[in-house]
Amino acid sequence: MRRARRTPSRGQNPTGKAAEMHQRGVDLYEKCRYKEAAELFKRALEIQPEYADAHWLMGLTLLRQGDGKGAAAHLDRGGETYPADPAKYAEMGTQMMNVGEYGRAADLYGRAVGLDPANSVTHRLWGEALHQLGDEDGALDCYNAAIRADPADPAGYQYKGTALANAGRDAEATDCYKAAIRLAPDSAESYYPMIVHLVNQDRNIAASKTIRKAVRLGPDRAEAYCRAGEMLLRAGYVSMSINLLDRAIRLKPDHAEAHRAKSSALLDLGKHQNALEYAIKASKMDPGDPYSYYNAGTSLMNMGRHKEAIPYLDKSLELDPNHASTHNNKGSVLTAMGDTQGALACFRRTIELAPYHSNAHCNIGKVLLHIGERGGDALRYLMRATELATDNPHTMYVAAQGMAALGEYGRAAAALKEVIRLDPNHQEAALLLGMVRRVGSRRGRRMLRRAPGKSGWIRIRDGS
Repeated sequence: MRRARRTPSRGQNPTGKAAEMHQRGVDLYEKCRYKEAAELFKRALEIQPEYADAHWLMGLTLLRQGDGKGAAAHLDRGGETYPADPAKYAEMGTQMMNVGEYGRAADLYGRAVGLDPANSVTHRLWGEALHQLGDEDGALDCYNAAIRADPADPAGYQYKGTALANAGRDAEATDCYKAAIRLAPDSAESYYPMIVHLVNQDRNIAASKTIRKAVRLGPDRAEAYCRAGEMLLRAGYVSMSINLLDRAIRLKPDHAEAHRAKSSALLDLGKHQNALEYAIKASKMDPGDPYSYYNAGTSLMNMGRHKEAIPYLDKSLELDPNHASTHNNKGSVLTAMGDTQGALACFRRTIELAPYHSNAHCNIGKVLLHIGERGGDALRYLMRATELATDNPHTMYVAAQGMAALGEYGRAAAALKEVIRLDPNHQEAALLLGMVRRVGSRRGRRMLRRAPGKSGWIRIRDGS
């Protein structure tokens, strides 16, 4: 297929002053100083309105600041300036994926594929974006296209296998995973998706045999056990993952990643003291790993030891200042310690880094409600939390509590119904839903009463 010729434009050859402003903005953007970066990108665009890279970065900066409408305008303008650059579209699609803008990512990957249909990686990325949007059929089409573009790439078969498994087509998924193994039989990486697939089908004996194959092929047996354990942990099989991680630790007692992964698994099980011990061991083995400190701080937070948690969370942020969940957990700790302003700053930073972080939106709403300020803002954040927490019944329940406290009984009831749909055994949600319905119905009734000392009738609310 003949590709469109890229026509250079004035915007792709910026003048000195515009380029200087843009580069300074890039430096600030990488330091997460988005407000200052946006000002510099704005100045660059004032000098040169068709500066494509400045439009791209301005769009990302506004997205980080929560201005979706402004971001869309700049991203679209940047796309118009790069009419035939598939690499740029793919790069921006990945940026959109990183901040949860899956719809825009899918559009950008689609444009890239249209310009370069032979790129199997872009097909796969497009499929991932569609998967996040719930379009499983579209994702499957993309994975098929990736396989056609590069039949020798095992990753295409693995992605297709996962899509088929999610659709309940287990036999076809198994065939895809086997095809990936046939293409790279000597690579341990070929076996990990098959392991998770077999466990999902309760074929634990077959999964164990596959794990042993991966371990034999891996250059390091401890590393292979750790990798398999992490895969099962991400799939939700916590106890099985701990078993594999323990094997890795027995083989290599100083395996920092296995200790950190086990601390994550113990956190999932609510064993916070044990999780703390493994996280601290991991941090001593690898002092440059921010996530060991994150696990340690989170364990202490969950045990109510808030002052002790702060140094670990601060160390994690020193090593990785862009880890959104660390900012969120630090905000939760500061809330418990009574520092509401510091907590709000942490939660807002979380949303800058991860605009779709439902728990951070919920936490801001709770803090605003607690300090009695800006009831409208509190409701806005709580509503946004319920929109985002589509697979998190706990966050949705907490947001519903806040809505009920604000007297928004209809919205609270709708959120609580969704909580019960996601978790039918959530007794607290069922109880609160009954209370919200009763109070809401009483508040909604109006009674006719005679106004003392006046003629006629007035309508007043039932004060119960």
